[in-house]
Amino acid sequence: GGFGTTQNTNAFTPTGGFGTTQNTNAFTPAGGFDPTIRFGQPSLLQAPSALNTPFFGPAFSATVEDKRWRDPAGYIFWQTKRHDCDFIVGKNSDIAENISALTCHLEAQSSVFKELLKDSKRRIRIGNVSPKIFRLLLTYIYGGKLRDLDQGTAAQLAVAADHFNIRPLVTKACKRIKLTGVEDVFPALWCVAYNIHRPELELRVTEIVQKETQAVLSSEQFLDLDAKCLEYIVSLKKLSVTDLELWQALVCWAKHKVNTEPNKTRRQHLQTVLQHVSLSTFSLEDIVKDVIPAEILTPEQELKLLTTSVNNQHLEFSDLFEEKTYTDPAEYIFGHTEHHDCDFVVGRNCDKAEQIGAVSCHLEAHSSVFRELLNGCTTTGRLVRVRNVSPEVFKLLLTYVYGGKLPDLDQGTAAQLAVAADHFNIRPLVTEACKRIKLTGVEDVFPALWCVAYNIHRPEFEPRVTKIIQQDTQALLGSMKILDLDLKCLEYIVSQKLSITDLELWRCLKIWVQHKVNTEPVTTVRQQLQTLLRHIRLSTFSLADLIEEVIPIQILTSEHKRKLLTAAVSNQPLEFSDLFEERIDFDNPAEYIFSHTELHDCHFIVGRHCDSAEQISAVSVYLKARSSVFRELIRDGTTSATEIPIGNVSPAVFQLILTYVYGGMLPDLDQGTAAQLAVAADHFNIRPLVTEACKQIKLTGVEDVFPALWCVAYNLHRPEFEPHVIKIFQEQTEAVLSSEQFLDLDAKCLEYISRQETLSVSELELWRAVVRWAQHKVITDPDKTLRQHVEPILQHVRVYSLSLQDILREFVLSRILTRKEGMKVLEAVVNNKPLQVQGICDIRVLRQWPDYTQGQVKVESI
Repeated sequence: GGFGTTQNTNAFTPTGGFGTTQNTNAFTPAGGFDPTIRFGQPSLLQAPSALNTPFFGPAFSATVEDKRWRDPAGYIFWQTKRHDCDFIVGKNSDIAENISALTCHLEAQSSVFKELLKDSKRRIRIGNVSPKIFRLLLTYIYGGKLRDLDQGTAAQLAVAADHFNIRPLVTKACKRIKLTGVEDVFPALWCVAYNIHRPELELRVTEIVQKETQAVLSSEQFLDLDAKCLEYIVSLKKLSVTDLELWQALVCWAKHKVNTEPNKTRRQHLQTVLQHVSLSTFSLEDIVKDVIPAEILTPEQELKLLTTSVNNQHLEFSDLFEEKTYTDPAEYIFGHTEHHDCDFVVGRNCDKAEQIGAVSCHLEAHSSVFRELLNGCTTTGRLVRVRNVSPEVFKLLLTYVYGGKLPDLDQGTAAQLAVAADHFNIRPLVTEACKRIKLTGVEDVFPALWCVAYNIHRPEFEPRVTKIIQQDTQALLGSMKILDLDLKCLEYIVSQKLSITDLELWRCLKIWVQHKVNTEPVTTVRQQLQTLLRHIRLSTFSLADLIEEVIPIQILTSEHKRKLLTAAVSNQPLEFSDLFEERIDFDNPAEYIFSHTELHDCHFIVGRHCDSAEQISAVSVYLKARSSVFRELIRDGTTSATEIPIGNVSPAVFQLILTYVYGGMLPDLDQGTAAQLAVAADHFNIRPLVTEACKQIKLTGVEDVFPALWCVAYNLHRPEFEPHVIKIFQEQTEAVLSSEQFLDLDAKCLEYISRQETLSVSELELWRAVVRWAQHKVITDPDKTLRQHVEPILQHVRVYSLSLQDILREFVLSRILTRKEGMKVLEAVVNNKPLQVQGICDIRVLRQWPDYTQGQVKVESI
């Protein structure tokens, strides 16, 4: 349906003002106008080639055949040859249809479609939407106008849009729903049942369903509801029908559904609804007459029902079917192991390891660490080892990610859960666990200490924890809970100014180490003490203390013992770091990782065409943790022997990226290097490094403009950069183009310059600078020809701004264009025709020239 004919359509004429054309526009069912329309008078809305004016020349026909679509969706539906994906659409009650579509539109509007269309070569089955609704959904996605919808269709469209996560369409469809009485309640009921309604709908829907239950259940529209809507109705209290009448309506609905969806039984259709039916109100006669003939129960269940009725016992469907109703989703997922698709072996060295199954999608949705761990394990069936978390804490973590409610936790368990959640990068759970921790005195300090040591505490924790450690050190170290701390917590304690002597601290450390060696026999005494040794001041130990307390510990070789005793006898200061002649800590963690190449597990060949390529090794886990691009580059199958080429970054800049991802401190950078680092960080999607690098760029004049230009051209600048960059380009274009740094720009930066509407040089000077740049690039990057280097810039150089002689001498004979392209350019300019050469600018408007008389850049015609 639509408009038949329209006449006297006003069209804006090229000479200004409105004219009239006698057009017959036939509205088609596909959602647009007939593509065979002929237009008598062209308008400015048409392509320039359709205009017949003195400016464009007389070579064009006054009457053209055009394809005019008022609704863009109609055009896209009609252009089936451009469709690149196919759907088989239809619910069980529908005749399935094959509907083709455009992938890019679907992916742009919906994350669900983006996931479905990962493999667009296959046909995708959409089983929960009717073909009619799916076409309406496509109409919206394509930018079309939704025609007047009846309320039922609007409700179905809202539910479908919610399923595909297209929120604006949900809102638009819901606005079409008006609620006045019983017959209007069903569209609103769909929205309420699926929780996509406007807030005021629910109260009205509930009121109508409760007061007019009989009318609702007897309506023809009741049979078209799905199980979710039906469950909403029967879950309401105070319905104005008896349980028997409700049962009869449910059976009638189930019989109808079996006819329209025969792949399910009556029982399967009613599965989610049965738990809300109260059998205790049914008489024996009702059971024999209405329940048993419904063919929903098995013979055993019928017998159980009859027995309890005869004995006057209370019975619900949940008892009859011996099924448990779960109020906690985590409880359901833990109980249904058939859904588990990944397995973990969980346990610290002090725990008995357990194998724990889980549902991978929940873990991956909450945690980037789990996404990395589970990469490929659901298909290979391999076990994932988790060594730093106890089984108890891991199950609490699963409870949270499954959407379950955490039980009441003691403070120690809450601290362990916070540390585990921080390790797996589940920030909301860290916050949730930390809320359970209260700090009042020495005994309460240990849970808070875990949070402070791992830097995941609430801000008020640290000063209180530090104060207790410093003032009550003796009580702290004398507590049995000190033995349960890990190395990181103990290191935090010994790094403080303590109220005990170093000898007392040493004795406490010996007890802790011995306990750890017993509970974690895989580590030695030396390994446990490694990071703590640098905090012990041996200069405060007497010779007797050394002989009695230090020498007996199995941490020193004979040579170490000799060196230690010699220093004590000669009264020379000596620390553990001097004794073992090894560096225990690195001020810069990146320095440690760079120097320990045995830890490196991947190799890169790094260098642009203008650089000497270098092989650089790295630790893959750091790169993957920081960058989704590196996660793609370094696949599971990548071995240490695989060399990954990085062709768009210099070795020096790549080393700076590694410094950052390793947690190191960036050195002071010159502005050019900072700009290169920002661009590289943007390429590898390391956003914090982009910000960090851009902060080192200052913009004062022409020579400083180039680093800022890199940031602006790649759209990763600080907001204040662009106006200053543009102002310098406009007012000092010649100085910019003649600078040596101009030759080091890449095509993207040069394209940004050539796109400017205002420059203080002629088009010829701009073109000569572009050619000079391209000739330099051919030398530094010989894999590309002169034309290939210039390709992105050609479309912005305005050929019509050049004289015929300049075009011939500087443009056509430069050997950048082919002979055929050169002849077309000359022919178009001589005949004042549009320049129909692909990739060459056809803009006839001259660039503007800056007005230096004003305080700001003001443009006027050349």
